[in-house]
Amino acid sequence: FNLVMIALFLAVQIIVYLTCLNKIREIRDCDQSPQQKLRLLENEDNLFDLGLYIGIAGTALGLGLIMLGLFTKPYSAYVSNIMGIACVAIVKIKHLRDTRQQLLEEANEADPKSTI
Repeated sequence: FNLVMIALFLAVQIIVYLTCLNKIREIRDCDQSPQQKLRLLENEDNLFDLGLYIGIAGTALGLGLIMLGLFTKPYSAYVSNIMGIACVAIVKIKHLRDTRQQLLEEANEADPKSTI
């Protein structure tokens, strides 16, 4: 049962990861100014943290199932949390940070006097 739970949370984290990448791509490619794109990315901050929320929910669910006697080991609880942390770290450090950096550079090129 632990393996089933781990596979379920892995599938959910992959969906969240792909959703975040799609949203970043959608904002990056839209017909807005770099400043507006930065605001749109900031507005999606909760989406980019969704992996953490799901990881925490998996931990709570796994520990709750242990208390009910359905699990004997907390493996899936801990793995779901680790997957959530990894998912958010990859989205925010790799993809979101790079996109923001690119938009900041574009904004600076468009208006060098801007203080973004």
